[in-house]
Amino acid sequence: MRAFKPLLLTITLSSLFAPWVHADDKTTTEMPEQAEQPTGKAGLDYVSIMYASQNNRNIGNDSEQATTTAVAVALGTYLTDMFKIEMRYGRGIKDGTASSNLKLGLDWYVNWYIGLQYPWTDFSNIYAQYGFSTVMGHADLGSNTANYPKLHSDLFGASFSPSWLVGTDVSLTHNTYLFIEGGKLHQDTRTNIDTYQYNLGLRYEF
Repeated sequence: MRAFKPLLLTITLSSLFAPWVHADDKTTTEMPEQAEQPTGKAGLDYVSIMYASQNNRNIGNDSEQATTTAVAVALGTYLTDMFKIEMRYGRGIKDGTASSNLKLGLDWYVNWYIGLQYPWTDFSNIYAQYGFSTVMGHADLGSNTANYPKLHSDLFGASFSPSWLVGTDVSLTHNTYLFIEGGKLHQDTRTNIDTYQYNLGLRYEF
């Protein structure tokens, strides 16, 4: 009888504490997995296509204006989550006409940019880019040469110029963005023509 009492006490204590032990095991094994943290943009590449409009100002003695249009593609890479480098190539598709019927247009242009981007919402970024451009154009002077003493058939006297833009985008999918931009494409030191750019396009990151 004396040997039976310790055995009975052991069985009783085991039955009391067993549910707590198993409950702890169940809690440990059923802890939900932590959600995967979103990755940044560092190391991503991207390609863009865009429709571009150029406003050419300060043309001739009367500071006339003409609007030209182009299509362009861009290739870029993110150096960090916020810094990127980019190269663009554009081709003119429509000439513009100044107030005195001077016709001019862009043949092609190339841009090199370094940019700073900031995510101001969960689905949109703002960014600014600065770099250089090489722009080639043409002009049809006709008989209006007196009003354009510095203008020649190749339009720009200096094809190389600083260039800048600011823009914002909106996420369509996790790697596709719609963007809109504005800035200066080119400034010609011979003719004093300032060419401003306005772009609308799509960007795919991979």
